Amino acid sequence: VTERWLHQISDPLATISIQSEGMAAERLRLWFETLVQSKRKYAAEDPEMFAMYTAVTLESVDMIKSHIHNLILQVSRIIERGMQLLEFKSGEPELMANAMFIATSRFHHPAHAYEWSLSTIDQEFDAVWDLLLSGITR
Repeated sequence: VTERWLHQISDPLATISIQSEGMAAERLRLWFETLVQSKRKYAAEDPEMFAMYTAVTLESVDMIKSHIHNLILQVSRIIERGMQLLEFKSGEPELMANAMFIATSRFHHPAHAYEWSLSTIDQEFDAVWDLLLSGITR
């Protein structure tokens, strides 16, 4: 059940990651915003399933590792495309994607769900995002 729920999160993100039109920076922002918004939505609208997901993150390490690896590969695709378009600095796309995923974890990791309703959370995301984007943009 949890694995199917994880696909409800990752499938829309996969669609964003394979798009080729538009600027990579915009797609990257859309990808992270979609992840953040879907986690907030599930936490608010389906707290029982979200609680199960939170428990699974602690117990089913292999399933969660696979899910996160899949998400990082999606981000990596977007970053790699940005490098090809000369939007982003050259580097290791998967390593950069992993760093961005970790840096934004406060906004999508279930351990931080209690913070998602703070009045400043969107401003804080914007500040982190601006910092991350400035680090990879040419």
